[in-house]
Amino acid sequence: MNERLEALFGEIRAILDGIKADVEQSNRRTEILKKNVWSIEELSLYLRRSADRVRRMAQQREFPSYKQNGQYYFKREEIEQWLTTNRIASVDEISSRAALHAIRHT
Repeated sequence: MNERLEALFGEIRAILDGIKADVEQSNRRTEILKKNVWSIEELSLYLRRSADRVRRMAQQREFPSYKQNGQYYFKREEIEQWLTTNRIASVDEISSRAALHAIRHT
């Protein structure tokens, strides 16, 4: 019985550690959203990508960035704009355009 309790407590500890890590990450993301300029680490947390991936993306100029003393920085508003540049129209928007096109060319 003692071993079963220890195993159960171990599982509970692991679950609580996971919850604690999730809360810490959520708090960190909340703090990041308050800032206007982000570092690679902050942007990686925001985008949910590794810091190495974000660094490569910055080096490849996939999104707007600034470089000061060898460090990359990113403006929040520019990243948000970059994230929303390739908008995909909804089915309703496409249907409305098609109907208007049909009416105009009839």
